[in-house]
Amino acid sequence: MSPIFVRLLRTLLIAIGALTLVSAIVNVIAAYSLIGALEEESLNVTRGEVIGWYVGPALLGVALIVLGILWGRRKKK
Repeated sequence: MSPIFVRLLRTLLIAIGALTLVSAIVNVIAAYSLIGALEEESLNVTRGEVIGWYVGPALLGVALIVLGILWGRRKKK
């Protein structure tokens, strides 16, 4: 592949991963601060469950960042 294409793809992977990770972190903070005892009863969902929903996107964001950093860093012989 073209080096420019690889560099662009790596940058996109890192950027999308960072956006996903930051979004998950912001949603966890919002869920923690906005969902109280009354809201838990009316929604039938606990604060911990809502926070747990964002573990997957956070892990996906970290995986994309790591993939973007490591891809193309192989040593050439």
